[in-house]
Amino acid sequence: MNRERSAMIDNYLFGKISNSELESFEQQLMTDDALIFEVAQRENELVDMYVGGKLDSSASEQFRASLSRFPARVKKLQNASLLREYIFEARPSAESAAREPWYRRLGFAFRAPAFAATALGVVLVAMVGLLFVQNRNLNNQIAQLDANATSLSELRQREAELQAMLAAERAAGSDLTTDLDSERERRSALEAELADLRRQIASKPATNEKPIVPTIATLILRPSGTRGGPPSVRNLRLDNN
Repeated sequence: MNRERSAMIDNYLFGKISNSELESFEQQLMTDDALIFEVAQRENELVDMYVGGKLDSSASEQFRASLSRFPARVKKLQNASLLREYIFEARPSAESAAREPWYRRLGFAFRAPAFAATALGVVLVAMVGLLFVQNRNLNNQIAQLDANATSLSELRQREAELQAMLAAERAAGSDLTTDLDSERERRSALEAELADLRRQIASKPATNEKPIVPTIATLILRPSGTRGGPPSVRNLRLDNN
């Protein structure tokens, strides 16, 4: 609330505004709920301050003068005065009761025979209710512990399964490593044997790669036409095909 708005509310409550301003302000009250609340709150504060003697003489005189314009404020003043007197009279007894221990304040029930049984029944009901609540809390705690134990057992079983799976994976990996090492050894042996063969081939002398044509010798004997003469001459023809 700004100062201008607060001053306008005080002027309205003290009756210090003109008729035209009053008419304009009351129109605002008809449409502004927040303004209605602020006016009511400020009026209650002024009533309490007036009854408690906290207003100065000038403000008190203006407040009394405004009662003719606000008749309902007279009833508020009466109620505030009665409430103040009641609080003033009841305060000493309330303070003494507050200083009294609780067991003494409860003891009057046991001192009166008419209320002794009722007070005892109330105490027993309260104790039974307390025991019931404690028993329910204990059952809840036991159920929670059982649930935690079950969950822990499941976690341990899962842990064992994972460990078995991990061991199997490790064994399979070990077998693959062994097979890979053996394959590498066999490959190295083959490469070494191949290199040795190449060295042996390279050490052999070069040979004529021209194909050898077989030579066939043909012996032709022809008889002579002269009988009883000198020995015939025999011709030898060699065919090299």
